[in-house]
Amino acid sequence: MAGDGDLVLGKLALKNKYMSEAQLQEALRAQRDLAEVGCEMALGTILLERGYLTQEKLDILLRLQQFTELREEDKRFGQLAVKNGFVTVEQVQECLNIQLELFNRGVKAVSRIGDLLADKGFISEQQKGALLKTQSRLKAPPP
Repeated sequence: MAGDGDLVLGKLALKNKYMSEAQLQEALRAQRDLAEVGCEMALGTILLERGYLTQEKLDILLRLQQFTELREEDKRFGQLAVKNGFVTVEQVQECLNIQLELFNRGVKAVSRIGDLLADKGFISEQQKGALLKTQSRLKAPPP
């Protein structure tokens, strides 16, 4: 069964016109069929094996996927920081823009928003830690 990561990868592949909707649907069907017989396979692997993507394009998509997921998490962090009165929306946006610029320049390890906010003096390390703890609790599944 396609996980969230596979769905993001598929959407990014379509957005970047690396494959057709029909190819993606066929690969997702193949993934479901494999899962039904107990064989879990990543969507990227299926797309490679079927020749729908090259390794180079898959690597690009995986990097985009990782950054997209990081950004969503960091946007939630920023919302928490604003909600708690630690920063302004403009300060969060400034750091998100820096993050995007770093990604677009090809920086492999893009700084997380908490680090950027702290480096700029917008929040303290203590505030960053409290926000990370809160964010972690919000992500944790209920007991």
